[in-house]
Amino acid sequence: MKTFKNFAANLKQLNALHLQLYGASNGELPSFEIRAVKADGEVTKHAVVWDKEDDGFVNESVWVSPDIKSLVAEVVASSGHKDTHVFGLTLVITGKGFRKVWSTDMSDCLAPTLSSILKI
Repeated sequence: MKTFKNFAANLKQLNALHLQLYGASNGELPSFEIRAVKADGEVTKHAVVWDKEDDGFVNESVWVSPDIKSLVAEVVASSGHKDTHVFGLTLVITGKGFRKVWSTDMSDCLAPTLSSILKI
């Protein structure tokens, strides 16, 4: 579980959003589900599947998730806000098998990040 504090979600401008992790080792290549935690503490009904078919699981490189914008949209909708909302975005990854990733315990520059693609 990872929380991104003060995440500003402007759904009208957000074209795509990706979780980026710095991968330490590949291990098995199972299937994972990414969900977000809503204001009521429940996880989103919708999940984004991140599986072995996705590209880029090379050791010691950045791993980029599929688009998770739909999770943000569900969190914003559940909070009663329309388009723009600032909140702590908490992501939960579940599944079978394992992949090892670096975290802020090792270095701030290896910490998980969010990459957003905005409409101009």
